[in-house]
Amino acid sequence: MKYKHPEFRYMIVGLVSFVCTAVLVIIQSSNIDSELRLAIDILAPVLFVMSLLIPVMAKAFAYSEMFSLFAPKNFSPQYAVNQYGLHGRIKGKYTFLDAVSKACAGNFEEAYLLYTRCLSKAEDKRLRAACYKDMAKNLRRMNNNILLLPYMLEACNEFPDEIMFFDWVADYYLWFDKADEGEGHQWYRAVINSKTDDRIKAKAYYYLGIFDLYHNNYSEAEENFENSYRLYSPPPCYLCIDIAVCKAASGKYDEAREYAVQAAAITDSDDDIDYITEKMNYLFKAKNGEINPETEKLVNELKRRREYRSVNSVKTEHLQRINDSLMSK
Repeated sequence: MKYKHPEFRYMIVGLVSFVCTAVLVIIQSSNIDSELRLAIDILAPVLFVMSLLIPVMAKAFAYSEMFSLFAPKNFSPQYAVNQYGLHGRIKGKYTFLDAVSKACAGNFEEAYLLYTRCLSKAEDKRLRAACYKDMAKNLRRMNNNILLLPYMLEACNEFPDEIMFFDWVADYYLWFDKADEGEGHQWYRAVINSKTDDRIKAKAYYYLGIFDLYHNNYSEAEENFENSYRLYSPPPCYLCIDIAVCKAASGKYDEAREYAVQAAAITDSDDDIDYITEKMNYLFKAKNGEINPETEKLVNELKRRREYRSVNSVKTEHLQRINDSLMSK
């Protein structure tokens, strides 16, 4: 079924109002008796004013904070406008607001189509950034949210210093079971070689280090982790503990303990402490100068999971073809 344009119902209201006004003009100009003409003369100004106001009111009921009676309870058009600075006349703004409304109502598939429709015609940078951000925020619960990947990659290219878009794509390539690992590795390298800011490059180095660690490439992982450590200010605890794991897996136990202690010292989060404790239990079981077998066991398990998932990996080009087919319906 072909998807209706979000402005369709408001166009119909405006068209009906115009037709009513035109009919009144035709009747007034024809030869009718004086009593009927008097009634039409009284009615005509009222209908003319209503033909101007009804389309405006139709918009108001959809997009005004005061009149949005039929919108979801958790949807505020004015809040969305203020949040993203979408004041004034912007091409595609009402399509975006319709998308937000659908997302707030839990209709994620329809919201997705509206977001993508908005992006296809939006030229204003504010609206494009708002659309990408709202997709990333609201459509995580959508079935097949993997289809967002091509748009999040576009967002990274358009807004390279927006860490929200980087985090979405980075998390996808590292944790999603159908992510293509080789494609992800190339993307992290492209981010590092781009002109983005240091905090994003630091994260890219960290994710590359995780990739290498899962494949037992300890020297490469150590190099990427240390590049990340150098760019961070200050380094986060999860980076320090993963450097510790990498050092321990290479038999550098004294250095591993130093980074593990640093990780514990720079956080007060209960979740982080549990995470650090779990990994430290592996690190400090070393008894000799060989690779810690407990640490290696952890790394090998992580690697096994990645290899299992890679069998069903999906490339971005496949997702783009699916998106193109959806938009053509």
